Amino acid sequence: MAEFFAEISGNAALILTALGQHVLISLTSILLGILVAVPAGILLTYCRKAAGVVLGIFGVVNTIPSIVLLGAAMILLGLGFAPAVAVLFLYSLLPIMRATYTGILDVSPKCLKAARGMGMSRMQTLRLVQLPLALPAIMTGIRL
Repeated sequence: MAEFFAEISGNAALILTALGQHVLISLTSILLGILVAVPAGILLTYCRKAAGVVLGIFGVVNTIPSIVLLGAAMILLGLGFAPAVAVLFLYSLLPIMRATYTGILDVSPKCLKAARGMGMSRMQTLRLVQLPLALPAIMTGIRL
């Protein structure tokens, strides 16, 4: 056990550097996933026929083992930051997109009718009613 702690203390700078890189890769891929998947999930609610196809395609991508996808990304993008971000980005799209799609569809029709009755446009209804009510579901998708 003493050797373990000696190894960690001897390589503390290297461990902290690797931890910082890991956090940067994770945050970058999640932020990119949010920027792409939330608007895509919103668009899928307006075109429900395409939703099944799009969610199905991303479902298939999520069944590919991560080591295979990382290997393919390394062949295409080389070693380093870019392939790791690309693979994590692809894996983040399905849960965020599905949660956004489901969250917006689960908004009560009574709330939507009330928004229309108050004279809200489609964009106002989305921004002021649907997204706030779907936010817990969207956050769950981001957490996953």
